[in-house]
Amino acid sequence: MNKEGRTRIILLVVICLFLSYLAVGYTYEFYETDLMNQLADANSKLLVDGSDFTPVFRLMGAGIVGAFSLIIVAIHVMIIIFFALLITLLYWGIGLNRKRTVTEKEYDLSKKIFLGISVSSIIIGAVITRFSMLLPLLLYSLLWMLFVFLFCVLPKRKRCRQTHNDVSTNKDPII
Repeated sequence: MNKEGRTRIILLVVICLFLSYLAVGYTYEFYETDLMNQLADANSKLLVDGSDFTPVFRLMGAGIVGAFSLIIVAIHVMIIIFFALLITLLYWGIGLNRKRTVTEKEYDLSKKIFLGISVSSIIIGAVITRFSMLLPLLLYSLLWMLFVFLFCVLPKRKRCRQTHNDVSTNKDPII
């Protein structure tokens, strides 16, 4: 593997670790704030004069709790998508343009690194949040994994095949 290949591998590791940090960090933040339980506790202490309206106001409070949680998750998703798109498109545009060659070894190593960091990200996030925030963790993690796979790993496969085909078709004829 040449110097360019090693640089691309190091950049892939940094990109995967940064995006994994975002996914696990936002999941942990959502877990630590415990917004749903805090608002639900306040909602359960709600008592409206006249017993007919108390269940209606509690239901409205539960709807507000769900709306706040959905807004927080949507903001986190937008931030992760922004950073994932920005970083992976830069990597794809600069590191994997038409002039670059990718070896089979670099492609295999990229797949293994991507898979290892992806699995460890989900495991670490699940353990840190005590397996209570699996849906946000999977959503955040699968988002960055999708972008890294589409813009960093798959193009290497294509470039590797093109390089292999170019080498095999450009053989000098024996005279």
